[in-house]
Amino acid sequence: MAYFITQKDVDDLLHFAALSAATHLKIPNIEWESTSTLVAAISSKDQNLATALSEFMSAYIEWFKFHEALEAKGKAGNLDVVENEGLMKVIDARDTKRQAFIAALKVNA
Repeated sequence: MAYFITQKDVDDLLHFAALSAATHLKIPNIEWESTSTLVAAISSKDQNLATALSEFMSAYIEWFKFHEALEAKGKAGNLDVVENEGLMKVIDARDTKRQAFIAALKVNA
């Protein structure tokens, strides 16, 4: 099956989000750190930003997993009403949490 977005794409985007937060907090020596290490460093420096980042990451993963499940069922592009409502719910959560994360980053800019 061909996905529009891959797990690697998700991992890369979430790593970029963590790297962006660490950069805004001026955490040193972050260039080659793992996402989990970055999140831990962010948590120790700014819990509000860490929470916003974690919530965004969770919502983004949930959105991706929803798409994966649809794809596995062969339902991509052919959703029923309940599936469409579920999709709208995960899209809204993803977008809301992304905006909250961006707002938290701006506090630390």
